[in-house]
Formats: sequence, structure tokens, C-alpha cells
Amino acid sequence: MRSRLVSLKQGWRVGLGLLFGGALNLVAADGRIELSQDMMPITISQSGNYVLTESLTGTNGAHGITINAGDVDLDLNGYHLLGVAGSRDGVTVPLPRLNLTIRNGTISGWGSNGVAMLSSTNCVVADLRVFENDADGVNSGFASIVTRCLFAYNGDALPTNGIGDGIEVENSSVISDCVAINNDEHGIDAHSGTTIRNCVMLDNRHDGIHGSKGVVINGCVASGNDEGVEVDVASMVQQSVATDSLEDGFRDIAGGCLFKACTAYLNGYNPAEPFGNQIGDGIDIDHGSSVVECVAYSNRQEGIESSAADGVQVLRNVASNQLDEGIKHDGENCRIDENHMIHNAGDGLHIKPGSGGTNNMVTRNVSDGFDVKAGNHIDTVTNPGASTINDPWINIDL
Repeated sequence: MRSRLVSLKQGWRVGLGLLFGGALNLVAADGRIELSQDMMPITISQSGNYVLTESLTGTNGAHGITINAGDVDLDLNGYHLLGVAGSRDGVTVPLPRLNLTIRNGTISGWGSNGVAMLSSTNCVVADLRVFENDADGVNSGFASIVTRCLFAYNGDALPTNGIGDGIEVENSSVISDCVAINNDEHGIDAHSGTTIRNCVMLDNRHDGIHGSKGVVINGCVASGNDEGVEVDVASMVQQSVATDSLEDGFRDIAGGCLFKACTAYLNGYNPAEPFGNQIGDGIDIDHGSSVVECVAYSNRQEGIESSAADGVQVLRNVASNQLDEGIKHDGENCRIDENHMIHNAGDGLHIKPGSGGTNNMVTRNVSDGFDVKAGNHIDTVTNPGASTINDPWINIDL
């Protein structure tokens, strides 16, 4: 079917005498260019404001709407852009473009991505429900804003393929107030320098949030994902919750990260694995990272783990009821201070031989069991009620 652009609705016709994609450009009363089913598949070749006048259904072998211009605002107007078997992207932007907006409707059932504009810049994606597409729900380029969207059941759902993020954004973007559920890969895949706030990630096949370097995450909840939140170097995660992950709740893979005021609960419980094979910490950090004022409760392995990580700080946390150690550390030159570690199946605090595990400052911790290698700065008082404690830096072993 030959691509057409626009149709006249509500009796309005503007004789501009311009041909875009082989069709006469016809404009509605408010100046927006109207799109209807008889135009499908549609190609937009001029900047402007476009609006659906009805739900649109795709065709086999074709994209739904192709955007070949910058400065385009596509308003779905509450309607549904619906793919069919063998269709391609719902909305596609094949070349780099600037200043695109896709908003206000539903996109589902496409044979590839719901929206594909990863090479474009300064894009806005808002108020969309994007679900059951065979690849990504939405992928958007550098400096994008994605807000108030639902991304669900995107990807082909085959474990061996692992394609289909809920939302993927390029560097320096902002994602806010979104929900990502049951996507075949990551719920949110955020490239470097992105901020993510007030989002919920549930039951995605891989990470709830997969962040590159310099990512900031605030006020998010990740539940039932493979890993709850995984970030790269120099990232910050605050006031967020990770529960019921199959592996770690929170993890940094390259160090230099901050986790503050986060809660990790019941991570590492994988029903597909025998009980003895299940793995997963509440919070797992690398070199030069800090965990501050967090709660790690009832995780399958350690509450907070910094194995072989040097230069970390673990400060003012609660790590209790783990099925292994409360806090496990065997790096060097670290500070482990003012933590509360009670009712763990393993040691409350475990610093034991690896290649390191020495020259750490271990002070003002409360635990019902220490196992700390020689060569660290640590003193403990057992049964403090029967002792006089003169050293304010001492640890208390209940």
C-alpha cells in the first residue's frame, strides 16, 4: 500500500498545495494534521503536529508510522496503534532526527519495537501504554524524557533470545513515573548519565533497572526481577527498594557508587533452583563504593557484600535475618562503622582470608557474632551489660 500522510476530518480543508509522501496535506481546525486508518502505513516527511482521529491497525511487513522529519509531535489522542502478525515497528525513525514527541495512547502487538528512535535526540515519550511488542517497548535517543508510561510484556518471551526491554534510553536522559512489567530483558535500560525516579519494575526477565555509568536512581521499586538494580561505575541509588530478586537486590559492577537509604528484602530466592544452589545478596558493591543507612533483611546470602573490594565504606546499616552473613567483606583499607547485625544464620560481620581482608577500620558495630581476620582495627566487648566500656569506638558482640 502506498504511504499517505493525512486526511480531512470534520469538514476542514486547507489548500496548501503541498505534497508530502505523495498525498495532499490536509489540516484540521486546530492546525494539527489528522491521521486515519485509510492512510496506513503512514510516512511523515514534514515537521508539524499530527493527531490520530481513530485507532490504527498495521499491515504485514510494514511499519505503522515512519517519521522522516524533525520537530514532529505525534499525538495518539487516546487511540490504539495496533500491530499484526508480521508487522515491523509501530513508530519508527530510521535516521537521526531532533525534537520528536510521541504521546497519549496505546501501542501494542508490533512484530518489532513499539517505538524505535534510538538514534534521535531531544525526544519526549509521555503518557503511553506500550505492551506485547516483539522487541523493545520503546527505545529513545540521547537526551530523552520518558514520563508516565507503562511498558509490559515486550519481547518474544523466549528465554534463549533475551530481547525486549521495556524502555531503553541513550545517554543523558530522564525517566520518571513509569512502570515496567514482565519484559523479556530489562525493565529499564539506561545509558550513561541518566536519571531515573519514581519508577516500578516488576517481574522482568533480566534487571529491573540496568544502568550504565553515572546513573542516578531515586525512589524506585524493583520486585521479582533477575537482579533488582544493577549499575556501572560512579552511579548513585537512593531511597529505593529491591525485593524478591532471583539474584542480587542491588549491585554495582565497577565501583565508585553510592547506595543510600535503600531496602533489600528477600533477594536470591529462585524457585527454579534447588535450595542449596540459590544465590543472591541484598546489596553487592565493588571498589570505592559506599552503602549508607540501608536495610538488608532476610536475603538468601549476605545482606551487604563487598568481597575483594578495597576502599569501601559500609556505614550505619541494618543487616539482619540473612541466611548467611549480615555483612561480608574481605577487601582492604575500608571503613565498616555503626552497623547493626542481628539474627543472621552466618556471622553478623565476616572479614576473613582472601588475598586481603586486612587494614580495615571496624568500629561501633553491634552484632551477635563477629568473625574478623587478624590485621584489622577491631576490639569487641562481649555482654556489654556486665562491662565498663571506656572506648567509644569499640564494637559490641552480644
